[in-house]
Amino acid sequence: MTDRTKKRKKVKNHARSKSQDFLFQSGVLASAAILGRIIGLIYRIPLTSIIGDLGNNYYGCAFDIYNIFLLVSSYSLPMAVSRIVSDYRSRGESKNAYRVLKCAFLFAMFAGSAACAAIFFGARFITTTVFQTPLSLYALRVLAPTLLITAFLGVLRGFFQGMENMYPSAVSQVLEQLVNAFVSVLAAYFLASRGDRIGRVLANEQGYRAAYGAAGAAAGTTAGAAFSLFFLYILYKGFVRIWRKKMRREHVKRIPNEILFRRMMLTVLPFLAASVLFNVNIVIEQGIFKHMMKAQAQPDQIALWWGVFSGKFRTLINLPIAIAAAIGAACIPGITASFVKERQEEAAEKTELAIRFCMLIAFPFAFVLMLLSAPIMEFLFQDAQPLASGLLLSGGMIVILYSLATVTASILQGVGKLRTPVINSGIALVLEVVSLLALLKFTKLNIYAVVASMAVFGVSVMLLNQIALYRSGYWAPEFMKTFVLPGVCASIMASMSWIVETALSQVVEWNYVTVPVSIGCGVIVYLLLLLTLRAMTPEEMRQFPGGRWMANMMERMSS
Repeated sequence: MTDRTKKRKKVKNHARSKSQDFLFQSGVLASAAILGRIIGLIYRIPLTSIIGDLGNNYYGCAFDIYNIFLLVSSYSLPMAVSRIVSDYRSRGESKNAYRVLKCAFLFAMFAGSAACAAIFFGARFITTTVFQTPLSLYALRVLAPTLLITAFLGVLRGFFQGMENMYPSAVSQVLEQLVNAFVSVLAAYFLASRGDRIGRVLANEQGYRAAYGAAGAAAGTTAGAAFSLFFLYILYKGFVRIWRKKMRREHVKRIPNEILFRRMMLTVLPFLAASVLFNVNIVIEQGIFKHMMKAQAQPDQIALWWGVFSGKFRTLINLPIAIAAAIGAACIPGITASFVKERQEEAAEKTELAIRFCMLIAFPFAFVLMLLSAPIMEFLFQDAQPLASGLLLSGGMIVILYSLATVTASILQGVGKLRTPVINSGIALVLEVVSLLALLKFTKLNIYAVVASMAVFGVSVMLLNQIALYRSGYWAPEFMKTFVLPGVCASIMASMSWIVETALSQVVEWNYVTVPVSIGCGVIVYLLLLLTLRAMTPEEMRQFPGGRWMANMMERMSS
């Protein structure tokens, strides 16, 4: 073997090792997102039984408003900090990476404090005038301190992700959800009882019970974020103590603080704009829907529709979308490092892996949610009403659209195309608003019009982002392995789950048996099909957390 051949082989093995590590790190964060969302889904069951659909309406309204302020103040911080820290690390400038962190903390303090004050003191005007939901005031004010906590939390998560260590962020997310679940249910129970007593005096027992229960649920969010921040701060102090020893040996040019701060702002702003445009549609949808439906339905009916949409439909579809967001967050440091080092082929390989990983999760989620919409709603919420399952059946494909839109936006930001997701999301938002206004005015779709407009937004962002990636040269799509095979495998999986659930329900009355068993059978079929059709190799599966035993098991079953 010649020296040139050895060198080429060494480079190839190094690239493969990097890709595998990249895949594993994405898997860590995705696994945490899955576990966190499952916890969130589980605790919503007792929470919904306490506060009801009316409480979900108040909680959903407050949370949507909170999310907008979160987007503006700190939502983009983890991704922005992650990108800048990864950039300086790739250049061997650890000192400058550490100083970026200090600038980020300063930004977090001012942005978080301003958002906290705005939402607390402006809560009454926002809930009453803008969203026509005055009793969501209590939940919104409880959420206000969370904005400051989350700003600091975002900086620390971005720092660890930029160091290409996803474990601290992953563990903190799970801990946050566990504390959130415990406190939310407990606080909702006690505050709902207090709301009962206040409601009797004010002749609105149901409304105040739901409003105070929603405030209890919001308290869980605050408690979870505070605990997660404490956990990450302890890890950060220990990590920095070790890291400082390394920085003492480093001799690099010190970049002035004002330049670092300017660069951080120039990075944060595109991330911020893209995040706002990608997520503000939730608030716009709610505002347009509640205002335009006033002439067609009673306020209680509108509140019920939105409560089901927000508390049940969106809760379920947000699970896989959150996983896509986690994959996107995990891929930014690795893709940025390849981009900085001008390794276009390596960056393209990571892009393809990230998108394929995302689709391998999104397709089965979407198909199962659609085909098993009614059993899943009965299983989770004891809700047999047609509206809940109908929304899930009609809107399940949004999971694929939003997941792909989310991960491609993160990849574009990782390769330096910071403005592109902003422009694409802006175009999509305009199309969504126009379609929602038209559907509400000229049809009787009611809440289904919101689902249709969400699909318009998802399709638009997905297509525009994909075109931009392809033109940039940082994505060489393998349509068969990335889209066709996962789609085929997922459709067979969902069909098998539906057949098993339908058959079991004829002999077993309890859906808490039929639904898990049917989905479990579907998952086994799905994994087996992925390996059989080579949509995923055993080597790739082994890179995921917990994937080793699954790969070994599937290999034995397929042999």
